[in-house]
Amino acid sequence: MMISTTVIYGFAVFSMFFGSGNLVFPISIGIDSDNNLLAGAGLALSAILIPMLGLLSRVQSKQNVAEFFSHLGHWPAAALVFLMMCLLGPLGVLPRCILVASGGLELGLPVIPFAVNAAVMCVATYFLSDSKNTVRIIGKIFTPILLGGIVSVIVIGIFKSSTQVPTHGGREIFFHALNTGYQTMDLIAAFFFA
Repeated sequence: MMISTTVIYGFAVFSMFFGSGNLVFPISIGIDSDNNLLAGAGLALSAILIPMLGLLSRVQSKQNVAEFFSHLGHWPAAALVFLMMCLLGPLGVLPRCILVASGGLELGLPVIPFAVNAAVMCVATYFLSDSKNTVRIIGKIFTPILLGGIVSVIVIGIFKSSTQVPTHGGREIFFHALNTGYQTMDLIAAFFFA
């Protein structure tokens, strides 16, 4: 079966944005909330709408990341790009992705030590980032695996009840979810994925 290039690239963009924060934070907000509609609105605003606006602004500007932030001045722009790359890599998203993936693998394959899993993920990420076909590989191979994992989490969530009492209620949950949505770091990622 031949998959169109548009579908592959669409899947790749979805996978690049859908990180560990997008899996963990909505679940924790849902458990903490007594009003899932308000919580969903706050999360959608900060984890979907604002990152999409960031992506569109970068695409419309037709500038690379350094040029996009150059109106701040050369050194502030360079420092901002450096800090964002550190957050997307070794100081933020990468460790979180390794922890979440290891936790998921541990449920099904508890015999694989954390250090081995982390090393395999780091090596795979290095080789994937060095490939000329990164986007195609992500869209064609990793996205179906990701979608299967998401469906598994949803099914398990439906059949496994929570006894936890919501800790946030009323309008407070909207602002809690709004704040938590920024922790997905999708806005930062949007500037680089564009």
